[in-house]
Amino acid sequence: MIALVPGHTEAHFFLAQSLTSLNRLAEAIASYHTVIAQHPELHQPFYNLGLIYHDMSNWQEAERCFREVVRLAPKCIDAWAMLGQTTYAAGRPDLAAQLLAQAASLAPDSRMSLYNLGIALHRTGERREGVLRLHETLELPEAGQEFWGPPRVRIEVASLCNLRCRHCPTGTSYKRLPRSIMAPDLFDLLLGQLKGIRNLYDCVMYLGGEPLLHPDLPAMIRRIKAETSAAKVMFNTNGMLLTESLCRKLAGSGINRIEVSVDGRSPEENNAIRTGADYQRVKENIHLLRRLAPSILVCIANTLIRRPFDPEAPEIPSFLLQDFPGLPIQSNYAMHWPGMNLATSAMANAATSLKEANRFCNKPFTELAVRANGDVVPCCYDLASELVLGNIRQQTLLDIWHGQKCTELRNVILQDDASRLPALCRKCIVYTGAMPVMQHPAG
Repeated sequence: MIALVPGHTEAHFFLAQSLTSLNRLAEAIASYHTVIAQHPELHQPFYNLGLIYHDMSNWQEAERCFREVVRLAPKCIDAWAMLGQTTYAAGRPDLAAQLLAQAASLAPDSRMSLYNLGIALHRTGERREGVLRLHETLELPEAGQEFWGPPRVRIEVASLCNLRCRHCPTGTSYKRLPRSIMAPDLFDLLLGQLKGIRNLYDCVMYLGGEPLLHPDLPAMIRRIKAETSAAKVMFNTNGMLLTESLCRKLAGSGINRIEVSVDGRSPEENNAIRTGADYQRVKENIHLLRRLAPSILVCIANTLIRRPFDPEAPEIPSFLLQDFPGLPIQSNYAMHWPGMNLATSAMANAATSLKEANRFCNKPFTELAVRANGDVVPCCYDLASELVLGNIRQQTLLDIWHGQKCTELRNVILQDDASRLPALCRKCIVYTGAMPVMQHPAG
């Protein structure tokens, strides 16, 4: 159709939708821009484009698109909500609260609008108002439990790992817990429980181990995309195990995003921190994945061991910019994870510089994590299973989510009662606001 009628707006729009479903995002973006150039008065192309940028963590472009939507369609509730979520993700909770309040005013009966507003208000210091909004969403009648489950579920398909990274609790305390891959019958059980969570948005096939060690990973991803409401599936990997065969299987699995961890300021430092890694091999594997699976969004997650005189915001190492032009790269300083064995970590000095305490964490309101043995922990920071909330062989995820332990954890956070917090949360930097200063022994 486009070849015959290049200016056919609807054809470009539906092409963009199809390209998005195939995860061919660069082409989808180009098609939406064509539609916008032909009809700048239409709000839907801006909204769809904003969703793509939001999923890519391009907050600036996403905000620009959603602002166009609310200008063109001031009563579009979803646009106000996405604009608020985007500014919140970009680190501007005050503005996010204002925008989410507008969404809530347009949809006073929307649980999701009230929930998002409550999280933002609490984060900005408006704790009383935030608590009121959150209680409105959390104290649902029994009939509402099917609707209100964790929007994100993390699935540890493998607690095994082929590396022993020196800034990771899995690497420094590897023998502390039994290590395994998720059994097929346990995954089947979990999948059935995921089907009952109507507001499930995404699944992260990763927690403390290396997901590529599970031989059925591509098939597991396909089933989640086909049988649940999860729109997005992603995982993090060290990249060492990517092969041509596996890349092809992943290309057909429906996976949306793969983050590959490459650490340090040089290939040599990466190999020193990530014990067992070979940067050159990882580099070749990343380019192989991009060539064989162009529809997958591949990102680089770079962890740096902070030195005493490093800037507050880490800079992306030049070798990554040179070796992976055009790829999204996120550099962060290593943190002192709960459960980490400092004696075998990369931290020579565990001195800590304290910022103002956050005294809030949204993880218990947004996610649950299922370990390879079926144990459920509250978040991705509990890599040592310090706070087990239940096991999916004994309870469903929804039962655990609405159960006593989860409910009490949320209430304690809302009441700002640090003395009643579990030990895991009291020492986690998400809640405390502490930023560890780490120094590599060679540095």
